[in-house]
Amino acid sequence: MTDVVVDTSRHSDEFTSAMDASTTTNANPILIRPSLVRGRSAVSTTSLNSSANVESIDGTKSIKRRAPRKCWSSLSREDMPETVPNQPLPPTGLLYVATMRNEDIEDTWHAHAKTMMDEINPSDSVKTFLLFRRLFKEIRRRLSIFVNETFHCLCMDEVFRPTVGQFLKLLQVIMEKLDCTLVFVDENILNSNQILLKHRLILTEMHEHYLNYMSKKKLAIECLDTIKSTMKLQSLGERSFDTGVATDQRVQMCKLLYSLFFQVITLAESYSKLVSNLISTVRDANLTIRNLSAEFTMSFNNLNDFLNDVRLGKEDQPMIETNNLPNRDTAVVYIVQCLQSNTYGNAVKYLRSARSLWPNSFGDEQNEVDVLLTIFYESLRRNLMTTNLLVILQQHFSIADLCHRLYEFDLRILQLIPDPNEQHAHLHQTIRNL
Repeated sequence: MTDVVVDTSRHSDEFTSAMDASTTTNANPILIRPSLVRGRSAVSTTSLNSSANVESIDGTKSIKRRAPRKCWSSLSREDMPETVPNQPLPPTGLLYVATMRNEDIEDTWHAHAKTMMDEINPSDSVKTFLLFRRLFKEIRRRLSIFVNETFHCLCMDEVFRPTVGQFLKLLQVIMEKLDCTLVFVDENILNSNQILLKHRLILTEMHEHYLNYMSKKKLAIECLDTIKSTMKLQSLGERSFDTGVATDQRVQMCKLLYSLFFQVITLAESYSKLVSNLISTVRDANLTIRNLSAEFTMSFNNLNDFLNDVRLGKEDQPMIETNNLPNRDTAVVYIVQCLQSNTYGNAVKYLRSARSLWPNSFGDEQNEVDVLLTIFYESLRRNLMTTNLLVILQQHFSIADLCHRLYEFDLRILQLIPDPNEQHAHLHQTIRNL
């Protein structure tokens, strides 16, 4: 993200060395009964296991980008969307969630949570996953900006620099590793009172954690403003400036940062419970389910590889072409065709071209991959009318395990926060020695 100022080129090795790697555990794969899952036999049913394939959280190795693999050979020609739109594509709730402005995400989540707690229904329940994923990304983005501003103020006192250094490592891992996996699920899969009640229970817990986070964030902002006011008095040489008060304020800020990070980790952990509930639902459902998790994961990785290569200058920037886009529907069809044929550069080109014509309908640069995959999922859903589509993006490590390790590291940072009583005693001893 362009406005996140975290230096992500450092600290991963130090973080891992500070953690006990023995806490990593591999979860048993969750399998769907073969009689209930039809479609491409090569799709691994363990793709439904969000806890499988655990890796060290710093295990990011430099891997050369492979040529994009074909993802959609399992779908027949009849499965794929029409190449020429013969009727307007109906608006969908998921695409609205994927393309809404960042400033609208929080209000939309509040409205969604209220709707789900008042009267839950499967058509709204399927939006929870994508909406919370977007909310969590926005929380991380804003947290990074706020925390880096706070670090600057804390580092004015060298006593707090070791603590800030540890917080910075924690922030880097949260920004790079902690995420809410992309999920698409057909509403028929959730069309059960028991399933919906469990979904609402977990959503209520997620919303409470979100409200707690916002409450802690408000206190942290107020504390930062107080620190800035004190620093201003110090810079002006005011006699009313008290070093002890300034230390107390910084200690309080560190404790609030601990609470903020704790709440962010809790949000991700609660989302993993929602995904686990869905996995249990699919495992026990007496439905014919078409699991396209592996294919979507491959497309997700290939799109991200392409965009990363563009940023590094290894690929040319996709050119904006608007002459052959008479309307939004045609743009959607072109995007679907490109994803179907694994031409990811062209998919990005048509998305950006469409966004230049209709800025409010095709998201922003920070959310391009999710928008592209949402468009493709909706197109498949409309064409595969007889099957229940399911997508749970595969992850290379367990979010639950990562959350556990981050909790531990956050707690260790709390223990590193300077004791204001010791600081005051040292100050008074220094004054007596003068």
